Amino acid sequence: MPSVDDVAAILPRISIDMATYVHSFLTDTSTSRTDVDAMVEFVGPVLESEDVHMDEVELDQACRALLATLELENHARKDALVDLDEPRRIAPVSTATPSARPSKSPDARSRAKSPPSKSRAAKSAGKTSSKGTSSPTTEKAAPPALEKEGSASGLDGQDADIVVTTQVSRFWLDSFDPDSTEIDLPGVQVIVDGRELLKSSRLRLKQGVRYALCGRNGVGKTTLMRAIGNGTMIGFPRNIRVLYLEQEASLANTDQNVVASVVASDKERARIMHESKLLEAAIKEGGDATSKAYREIVAEHAEAERLIAWQNAEKRSGARGWDARKVLLIKEAAANAAKRTAKEGVDDIAADIEAAHEMLNKLYEDQAEINAEEAKHRAVKILEGLGFDEEKRNSTISELSGGWRMRLALAQALFLNPDLLLLDEPTNHLDLPSTLWLQEYLKTTTSTILLVSHDVNFLNSVCNEIIHFFEQTLTYFPGTYDEFIKFRDEKRQMKQHQQEVYDKKKKHMEKSIENALKAARAHNDDKKLAQAASRKKAIEKLGPTHYDSGKRFKQSYHAGYHLTEGLGIEQVAEDEEVTMKIPSPESKIRNNTDLIQVDGLWFRYSADDDWVLKNVEMGLPQGCRVGVIGANGSGKSTLLQLILGILTPTKGHVNRNPAIRIGYFAQHQVESLPTGTISPLTFMKQRHPDLSEGDLRGCMSGVGLPSFAHTSQTISSLSGGQKSRLALADVLASKPHLLVLDEITNHLDLWTIQGLAEALKETAKDVGILIVSHDVRFVREVCEQVWVVSNCAVRRLDEGLDEYVKTLQKAVKKGRKV
Repeated sequence: MPSVDDVAAILPRISIDMATYVHSFLTDTSTSRTDVDAMVEFVGPVLESEDVHMDEVELDQACRALLATLELENHARKDALVDLDEPRRIAPVSTATPSARPSKSPDARSRAKSPPSKSRAAKSAGKTSSKGTSSPTTEKAAPPALEKEGSASGLDGQDADIVVTTQVSRFWLDSFDPDSTEIDLPGVQVIVDGRELLKSSRLRLKQGVRYALCGRNGVGKTTLMRAIGNGTMIGFPRNIRVLYLEQEASLANTDQNVVASVVASDKERARIMHESKLLEAAIKEGGDATSKAYREIVAEHAEAERLIAWQNAEKRSGARGWDARKVLLIKEAAANAAKRTAKEGVDDIAADIEAAHEMLNKLYEDQAEINAEEAKHRAVKILEGLGFDEEKRNSTISELSGGWRMRLALAQALFLNPDLLLLDEPTNHLDLPSTLWLQEYLKTTTSTILLVSHDVNFLNSVCNEIIHFFEQTLTYFPGTYDEFIKFRDEKRQMKQHQQEVYDKKKKHMEKSIENALKAARAHNDDKKLAQAASRKKAIEKLGPTHYDSGKRFKQSYHAGYHLTEGLGIEQVAEDEEVTMKIPSPESKIRNNTDLIQVDGLWFRYSADDDWVLKNVEMGLPQGCRVGVIGANGSGKSTLLQLILGILTPTKGHVNRNPAIRIGYFAQHQVESLPTGTISPLTFMKQRHPDLSEGDLRGCMSGVGLPSFAHTSQTISSLSGGQKSRLALADVLASKPHLLVLDEITNHLDLWTIQGLAEALKETAKDVGILIVSHDVRFVREVCEQVWVVSNCAVRRLDEGLDEYVKTLQKAVKKGRKV
């Protein structure tokens, strides 16, 4: 039954006494309240007595809204069962920018006239459980929080059908705590194109904890984060502000200043500042201007509430759907009334002027709460930490490259400081100093963090709990990534030892049974037969006496307790090891001959530009294992292009062995792969027509690309890690003498990186390796010597990589520019 407040919202310009009078008319069971004309005859004189003027259309709409709330109430009362939410196509909603408001929302009144088909709801939802219900939502892979360029389809792509379900109590809203930012959702299930990626797992994120989501490429890490970030998971707490930064998120090409774009990313702050300026100017002008500005702001707030109500009504069905539509009717009526008064104005503006002053005072309080004056200073600090110098900060977004736009998107995410921050490979476009700054910054934030990263050092430094996405389940482990791996190895060894002890004991008992049976047959000894039978039963019950949790095992505690089997020893499932193979070159180069020799190299792009590199002296002998590190913009990529012959030295020489064949994996190699319906095998045939299909398949399998993906999947449907493997297979197909790898770990998972590192270490000494990477552990494991590019010079790191990293960390912690 509508309340007095509901009536006041539909008829906003009447007094509370008259609203109470109308409410009593609606609640009078002796009165016929189903005829629109009768309602108009009653409400019309009430409005006239209040000096409220409505035309015939507006009056008819208001009366129908009042009647519709009654119809909704009656339907909800008749429908005793709480139906599940049926799968719906949800319009994409950005979490970092305001939702685009639809030009027209569906007509709630037309939907409210008849209840939904019971069979249709039952088909989509199944039976209702008294313990909990499964609440599914379906999305067409909504876009990321920040506009994405060149995203792949498939498991994590934009063209996949994604179904997300959660098991929540029918009364979960009653137990909802609006002051808590913790998340605990049971029975989370994710299905992509009919394939189940996550099976009835608990999603538990505690307030302020920094989680690392670990799993192999393609298991569904990005899909799960996208479902959370795009707000399509029913049951997810609505009071939690979530921001999802995708792996390759980017910003629109605009002429907005970099610093201004970071400050403007906080839409709540932008709203407060805009409304404050609007009211200040209107109050200064006085009179009707104050009333008009106040009414415009009220209308904007009412429209925002209407949009939220419409989104909720679109997601709900059954009894909850009717309740949501009832709220939508009230919000629509309030929004329409607010728009009308904003357009037409009111006769008595004194109340509006007083309300405007109160609203402005509240906005000043909000400004103080969000510390609006310090916003620009905080934005500059974040940008500096991510490597933006003064020139970059004063530039516009349109002047930034794709990598710098990704950094800017990360800066906006950090500036917003949401309750839950979802980061997918945030270090991909960062150099080592920026990565070190980011890990220190994330440790100081109050946000709950869920991140995916391939950098083990970064995970160990930032995260204090691991979520292992393995075999369609989520497993939680408190501690760092290294502690998680150590614990799993120790547990695996313990289980193997338990199994060995069990097998040994079982073999001994079987031997004793065999001996007892022999003795019983030889001497016709019934006692020996009884002893053998008893030991047979003991073997059936053989096994651990306690669970891993420490609880004692008793067969009668479980269904099927009449069985005699004991508790088996469950071995720890482990991720399959990734094995890769780097081929040796077919043609050999004469011994004791350098592959590359750089002598007195100087380089600048033009005579008017500053020097990028000065007096560089270095050599790359056969079988070298060299790593190159340095800040972005220091000249690493320029050095590689000079070595590869893409650029020509301004002074000096780069001498390449005439027989050398170079394989180059560029930083953006994955983005250069073709899209469309082409398969990996077809792509490899086009790139290497002289090789047989068997050789090409061997190249792809040699880098861990599964055989079923060679022809049955398109390149666009591969995950980021699988695309990276395909690009590496393309490079290795030529069997190079020198393998140049520029940020190859960006799209690979932790297990694949480990497998690649092992393969590179075991590569024959007739293959030289030159690596550019910000992944400290990867460089440490593979490279025998490390070179640093800084201040236009290239020097060998004699003090060791770890000492260099410690020096950078000290500078970052002290706030010094690295």
